[in-house]
Amino acid sequence: MANDLNKMDYKAEFLRGWPNGSALELDRYELDTAVNVEAGDLVKVHTSGKLIKVPASSDAAFAGIVVKGNLDDKSVAKSGRPIVLWSNYIVRTQKFTGTIVNGTGVVAEAGIFAAAGANPPMGYCLQTVTGTGGEPNSIVVVVK
Repeated sequence: MANDLNKMDYKAEFLRGWPNGSALELDRYELDTAVNVEAGDLVKVHTSGKLIKVPASSDAAFAGIVVKGNLDDKSVAKSGRPIVLWSNYIVRTQKFTGTIVNGTGVVAEAGIFAAAGANPPMGYCLQTVTGTGGEPNSIVVVVK
């Protein structure tokens, strides 16, 4: 029986860079008060020194992506320190908004990927995947 290659087990699946890759990974930062994150959420370091989701009012060209957050990992929930990649990864994710086509630069906006437009991109879309059989659409993004 063949596997459905369109089916994703998680909202963000890391194709390169984690685990055992060249990605810059840290679990040093604590989550700010009342912040909850899961795999695929885009975060930044707040002035408090703690992690927050990238707000809707910004379109950050630099953000980290959560590999394991307090909503999807018990040990992270206990420690309050999610695993975050800051660069050198490729991810397939359902966490994006708007129309993003192959080759489009992406930024972090409201905790997810969005088209960069005139702003400097944090990465680029390598592939768009149209969901079939009830599966949501996804994109493959490279961040260096």
